[in-house]
Amino acid sequence: MPPVRHRRTQHEPKCPYETPICKILVGQDEAVFHVNEGFLQRTTFYAKHGPPRRHDLERPTRPTTQDRYTETRTEDPALFFSEGRSQTIDDEENGPIDLTDTDADYELTGKFYYCRDAFAIFIRHLHNAEPETPKDQVECRALFKAYALATYYDLEDLQNDIIKTLQRYYMSHMVPITDLMYVIDHWGDNVNTNLAAYLVAQTGFEMAQDWIRYRAENDETGIFLTSKNGVVIEEVFRAAMQHAKPQSSNDPAKNKRDWRTVPL
Repeated sequence: MPPVRHRRTQHEPKCPYETPICKILVGQDEAVFHVNEGFLQRTTFYAKHGPPRRHDLERPTRPTTQDRYTETRTEDPALFFSEGRSQTIDDEENGPIDLTDTDADYELTGKFYYCRDAFAIFIRHLHNAEPETPKDQVECRALFKAYALATYYDLEDLQNDIIKTLQRYYMSHMVPITDLMYVIDHWGDNVNTNLAAYLVAQTGFEMAQDWIRYRAENDETGIFLTSKNGVVIEEVFRAAMQHAKPQSSNDPAKNKRDWRTVPL
């Protein structure tokens, strides 16, 4: 008996790679991202920004084989990103797809989290790639911005992945007080996000472990302590006092529970 072949019905969802490609410009430098609509549909992206600008026009779709694609900034095959010209590797039947002649569907600017590196983390997550452990403070800031994107687009898994990634980094690095001040500047004087709560706990832990060393390596600590950010300052000292108690010095970077985001 011949095998029964399944034919997809009209209402059955497509593979994300078979959906049309959106062209998105991100940040002041207009970094170009090409993303299949099917991946964006997994988020609240369309609820925030509306349908693609050129939704009424015929746009190319990506072949189902991911390895037909290259991009100019990373070897990650999941991220279809370009700065200027980008295209698929030559296909024997159809030839390369050139998207540079079409207008952008979205132009995302005006928010601190709309930048190339943060949006790349967001796109990689849609392709099931976890954030890489940062190498320095600059890459930590990119993760902070990506966390803001994750909260804006309601991606709890990405929020959790970013916290875990930062925890790996801070197991061997001190949290600069300027990082905490950066979060306050953009989220306000509160610990309403798990990112802020974690950084406060980590900072308090490090102060309790060796205040003299922490103060010596963070010249801006005095500025922070004399600022008007009373809520966060109080929470930092609360965390420091908690870790200063005997048998209470558990490194927050090793805590896998307290800063997880769970669906409501």
